[in-house]
Amino acid sequence: MAQKHMQLPQEISKSKRKKYDGINNKATDINCYLIGQLGKNDKYKKVINGKEVLEQAINIIQKCSEYVGGRTILVECENKEPLKNFYTDNNFEYLSTDEVTGLLQYILPLNKTKFVKSDEISNHLQIGC
Repeated sequence: MAQKHMQLPQEISKSKRKKYDGINNKATDINCYLIGQLGKNDKYKKVINGKEVLEQAINIIQKCSEYVGGRTILVECENKEPLKNFYTDNNFEYLSTDEVTGLLQYILPLNKTKFVKSDEISNHLQIGC
């Protein structure tokens, strides 16, 4: 996970600008929490699935945002249907395509998330904030 500063596409509506920025409907750029290289070890495929890994990443970001702020989560993925469906099924919205990398960018406002508590998953992932 990392912070990423990004330009909002020019064609994006004022309501979406405000939704992603949290305050300003004229925002031209935002800071996001970037979830990169999301994956899991097949050794644990019966213990945890991709949705649970994503939920844990979002939980960590929510905890961090309580201390340092931040309103949006960004993921980038290749243009493949299973990946696109995975993120849209988990409430991410398509935002744009990165002009340099060609990766699709999906965004999730933190106010659309809910905290999911799972000590068993956290123990397997050995995470904490």
